[in-house]
Amino acid sequence: MTEDRIKRLRGYIKTYMDYCSHVSTQYNKNFDFLKQHLTTHIIPDIRQKGTLDNYETRVGEGFHQEVQEAYKQTNCKDTEPQMARIDENLEAVARIRMLIDNASQHESTLAKTTRSDEVQSSSNATQIRGTLARSNEHWILGSPAAGITDAKGLADELVARGLVNEAMEFQNTLFNFLRKNISPDCVEDSHLQVQVFQCLYLTYQSLEDWKEG
Repeated sequence: MTEDRIKRLRGYIKTYMDYCSHVSTQYNKNFDFLKQHLTTHIIPDIRQKGTLDNYETRVGEGFHQEVQEAYKQTNCKDTEPQMARIDENLEAVARIRMLIDNASQHESTLAKTTRSDEVQSSSNATQIRGTLARSNEHWILGSPAAGITDAKGLADELVARGLVNEAMEFQNTLFNFLRKNISPDCVEDSHLQVQVFQCLYLTYQSLEDWKEG
């Protein structure tokens, strides 16, 4: 934007203002509005920010629509505090709506994952039943929990939950069973790795109709 063009623009603005004054006097037209006032700032804005092709009106126009809608909800007296409260309410509603949408999306994703896990669990159960049918065992453990711990770790976990008597009973029962069925040398300070399973699959035959389950 050259100085010559700025000089010509200043002349165009003066001519425009003269016409506005003439129309206002002759036809009682009121030019007291924001865009009319901003005309006086065009040249300083161009010097500071550059030519008009560097500007964007989309955000401003969108905000005007919000302001107009908020103004319609006021009593047209002392409007700024009312419009500020209206804007705060709209922001709160928008945030609540966003949280609800995010929660709904999370629930939808979780439901899809659960259905997938159920299908996988059903497939695993079918495979396990097939394994039992081909073996001499009538039971098998399934759905292992994540991680491997030891007997003391399980007992400490029970104590942490307030189940002190259950923890002592668990340890006594476990090591009595091991000494009786595995080795009499098992002692309670032995380091035993424990894998927790969440399911026990059984095969059986009914004594009433001899059907297998």
